[in-house]
Amino acid sequence: MGRKILFITTDQQRFDTLGCNGGILSRTPVVDRLAANGIRYTRAQPASVVCMPSRSSMLTGQFPTTHGAWMNGVPLAVDAPSFAESLHDQGYATSLIGKAHFEPFMDIFGRYTPLVEPISLDEAFLDVTGSRKLIGDGPTIAKKIREDVYSEAGITCSVGIATTKFIAKLASGRCKPDGMLEITHD
Repeated sequence: MGRKILFITTDQQRFDTLGCNGGILSRTPVVDRLAANGIRYTRAQPASVVCMPSRSSMLTGQFPTTHGAWMNGVPLAVDAPSFAESLHDQGYATSLIGKAHFEPFMDIFGRYTPLVEPISLDEAFLDVTGSRKLIGDGPTIAKKIREDVYSEAGITCSVGIATTKFIAKLASGRCKPDGMLEITHD
């Protein structure tokens, strides 16, 4: 294994919004300090103007027309090549921290109910009231969703089960990163 690599991206902004690039509208001291001690790409162009395709291109080294995640909400294929996988194969310990939005989970959620209310690209409220007769109660459906997310995406997820969105969100937060919690009104 060679040198240590830390690949940091910030959320979408123009080149001139960062202090290290001459921006004066906002203060960006942490990014400025990282830029002073790292590599800055001052002539780089994104592969896409929206986040999922652009981030997928950074990970794979491919254009959206090749890797297939051509717009937000279109998943990057699980078997897509990635520099992280190549580094892992060379003995590096790799990790992704933060929300990269490579994998939208709405397709998995939609298998259990058509009543999916997205909160972000990987989080949603599901009304499974009409699915209970076909699939089972809330905990049974939650368990199946967690199994599908793990088997298809290779990651864990937390599920909060309640009769209101607010309580379900609290339950989900309480059992992160890999749990399931049902809060009943009893």
